[in-house]
Amino acid sequence: MATFGEIKNEVQWHIRQRTDMVTFLELKINQAVLDVMLLVKPPEFFSTVTIATVAGTPNYDLEASASTLAVLGVNIMNTNFSSNDRRLERGHWDQFDAGDQDFTTTGPNLGRPRKYFRYEDEIIFYNKVPDDNDGNNYSIRVRTLLRPTVMTSDSDTFPLELEWEEPVALRAAQKLFTLTGDIERRNETASLFQESVTFILDNSRDIEARNDRDAGLQQGAHRQRPASGHLSGRY
Repeated sequence: MATFGEIKNEVQWHIRQRTDMVTFLELKINQAVLDVMLLVKPPEFFSTVTIATVAGTPNYDLEASASTLAVLGVNIMNTNFSSNDRRLERGHWDQFDAGDQDFTTTGPNLGRPRKYFRYEDEIIFYNKVPDDNDGNNYSIRVRTLLRPTVMTSDSDTFPLELEWEEPVALRAAQKLFTLTGDIERRNETASLFQESVTFILDNSRDIEARNDRDAGLQQGAHRQRPASGHLSGRY
């Protein structure tokens, strides 16, 4: 895995070792990492956290150890019935605020949550707030997209996998050429960046699609295998 210093050297090569860009080099590389992450959403930035709910409590902190860029979905589970798992509807602060609900009292507000919204680094339920009546012990599973850690030291490890080093370097160079008004080189590196990302995505998806297709063919052949052990000749 590359270091921040190695990525900086690659970007410097792309921009022809221009010393007038050094001041912005680190910033643009970190921005390029974020751009690539938002564009392709690589699996190294997906995370899942499971949180036990508390009766009458509508708000729950997300992971404290990492910054959550986006909440991808929230499922609620009754821990007494593992098969009872349902995805909650994503709502909005405006809907919650318009409801003017009092979560400090018992009554119709308590029950199995139906909607949630994100506020800062919290998940907040509304429509219903978890209770613990009749053995309803709920937990939530939150799927998130994490924000990449900002690199500051040359020894910092590049946060993406190997295949994304070149796209990040090209994206950073594109940003630097935009900053200096070098439109020709900006367009050139933008084209190379898009070409690099497309190549990686198309080929990785093709591998997965081919594997799924091969698995389907194998299953079909298996289903048509007669009791004698000989293939029927149909594929």
